[in-house]
Amino acid sequence: GVLFLKHVHSDDDIFLNTRNILISSYKNYVSFYYLKIVYIVFNISTYKVSFNID
Repeated sequence: GVLFLKHVHSDDDIFLNTRNILISSYKNYVSFYYLKIVYIVFNISTYKVSFNID
């Protein structure tokens, strides 16, 4: 706890924190769209299968 209290945020720490937040939000964004694309492709493929069956 003492080390944590003594720790002072420098500009580098703020920059790293901001960068980490940006990277994590970018990953969430990409994974969200990846899931969306997979969902759409899955729906299209199941639609084609049902269409072929008919």
